[in-house]
Amino acid sequence: MVFLIEEEQRNSVKQNVQIYGEYYNGSGISWLLDVFTSWETLFAIAFLILIRNNLTIYYIKFIFGYIVINLCALTVIPLCLFRPKNPSNFCHIYPYVVSLTKFYGVKWELRGSEILAVDRAAVLMINHQSVADLNVLGSIYPTIKKGVLVIRRLVMFSFPLSLLIYLSSAIFIDRTNGKSANEKLLRSIGFIKKIKAKLIIFPEGKRNLNGDTLLPFKKGGFRLAISGQIPIIPLVISPYYFIDPKKKLFTHGNVIMKVLEPISTEGLTIDDIDELVENTQKLMCAEYKRLKDEVLAKDSI
Repeated sequence: MVFLIEEEQRNSVKQNVQIYGEYYNGSGISWLLDVFTSWETLFAIAFLILIRNNLTIYYIKFIFGYIVINLCALTVIPLCLFRPKNPSNFCHIYPYVVSLTKFYGVKWELRGSEILAVDRAAVLMINHQSVADLNVLGSIYPTIKKGVLVIRRLVMFSFPLSLLIYLSSAIFIDRTNGKSANEKLLRSIGFIKKIKAKLIIFPEGKRNLNGDTLLPFKKGGFRLAISGQIPIIPLVISPYYFIDPKKKLFTHGNVIMKVLEPISTEGLTIDDIDELVENTQKLMCAEYKRLKDEVLAKDSI
């Protein structure tokens, strides 16, 4: 009698398992093992583990950003072909940049935009930290409207973004050949003054991964400003404390972009270049430190 009851119970269990679409082979847990060893489940578990890993997040954000920016460039290039070499072409990428910053979890604040909005020729100097500076450019272009970017020649191989930059009148220079780079910049003075554009240059010459202060400035942009007798507009970007290339960290945070008062070059000669470089760097370094303290204090709240 006991045997018959146990047999009926086993049959009942089998039927219940079959109702839920599983099978029973006598072990009692094989159907559960099948669920947790399916490719779909393993992929989902692996994905959940990976997205909680700082290294994975770091590369996902940069790779995804690179893909998105280049795909966006590809979509707006046809529009730019109707007006090639127009400094306003880069403005088309602004809506995509805004969406990308939301994905990054980074809030960007532009201060002093009224200075950038003035329709005049100038040299806009920005401190350089990361490829994420593309978000800075995308944020300020709708304000400056006409911006001519000075960028290293290697970027030409980053297609299709490089084509969009080229169609926006960018100046590609070889940083290993200072003489050639300076000559190329000086030839652009007439064009800059004629259309009242902002020549956008990174005076440090390379990415600053230090974060404590700014790197020594190169003289190319200052030489152009003196030669053209056009003002220098410093634009200081607070440090990207949420990005650490060494530890492979890319979290969320705040960025302040502060436009400083224009520095006149009227009446200056090439003999004044060292003093101009020194004074500009002092101003930007001091503002960089103030912004660093502010964003770190804001993030700690």
